[in-house]
Amino acid sequence: MPFIPCCPQRRIRRPRPVTQLATFSEMNAPAKINRSTPAVARLKRLVESEPRAWSRAELMEAASDHTVTAAVRAGVAVRAAPGLFVAAEHLTHPRALLDVASKWAAPAGAVGGTAALWVQGLIASPPTRITVIAPHGFKRAPLPFTSVRRFAIDMAHRSVGGVTTVPPIDAVIQAWSEFNPARRIGATLDAMRAGRLDAQLVRRRLDQYPRVRGRPALVTLLAEFGGGATSFLEYRARTRVFSGPQFRDFRWQAPCSVRGTRYVLDMLHRSSRLAIELDGRAFHGDNESRLRDIQRDAELATVGIVTLRLTYDDIMGRPEWCRRTVLLALQARTGRSASINDPKRGESPRRQRCGA
Repeated sequence: MPFIPCCPQRRIRRPRPVTQLATFSEMNAPAKINRSTPAVARLKRLVESEPRAWSRAELMEAASDHTVTAAVRAGVAVRAAPGLFVAAEHLTHPRALLDVASKWAAPAGAVGGTAALWVQGLIASPPTRITVIAPHGFKRAPLPFTSVRRFAIDMAHRSVGGVTTVPPIDAVIQAWSEFNPARRIGATLDAMRAGRLDAQLVRRRLDQYPRVRGRPALVTLLAEFGGGATSFLEYRARTRVFSGPQFRDFRWQAPCSVRGTRYVLDMLHRSSRLAIELDGRAFHGDNESRLRDIQRDAELATVGIVTLRLTYDDIMGRPEWCRRTVLLALQARTGRSASINDPKRGESPRRQRCGA
């Protein structure tokens, strides 16, 4: 019988038993880092010590490269811009984000607009978005919390609290289109008054800007500010209430000295020695301010100046009454009749005598 070779028996490999299958998220999850390790804990205390941006080089001065990497992977330090990190708890802090934007934009760019005004202490509310002002050659894409505006005009930079900003005169012009339209006038006037800016200088600087949204309204505002309207209430009074020819002899923001004490009166009719004071909502609300106003009015009365006070609600809610009251007071002080029309009756009201 011929010899027939046998087929070799194949060895079957059986899979080893698997006790637990890893899920997809577990397979792709980063390695867990213990935040409580001494080195990472020390770095955590460092970055949380102040709301600012930290470069990797600054972090490595305080810890090793391995520790910095571990802290970033653990979320202790968060990458806010290329090469810049902030503490996780400072991710929404305006100061930290401003520092990030300033360092990210350097050296060509600087913080501008409402953000610059806030850094310089000229407005009270922090910005909701940071504007970076840069030349046309600036090619970096904006960070998630920034907007980049490019201008061809030269702007000097200044450092305020470590943040590089544009000068206040430029920040006011840039912020005009950033402000909420409902509070744009008041916020701009407050910033200009706080920064002691000259309206004519701002107006000349505005001419160098090729495009400014709402330029005609800003030009009007600068003219009123130069004429003495330093707050929204005064602006409203000048443009809407006391704008007629009957009030052209009143001087706005008139200086007056009484026995060595200098006062600045909102409105003053010098020949009749009648002063008009506009009391805004944000002022004269406490007893100390009220007593100070009483003393001021008494001091002015000793030199023959009578003070008539009008509130924010008077100016905003009943302008006709304000006009009529001021003109009646002026008529009583001068003895000359004025053109006073009662909007309800269409005629001049009768003069009343005290005690009648």
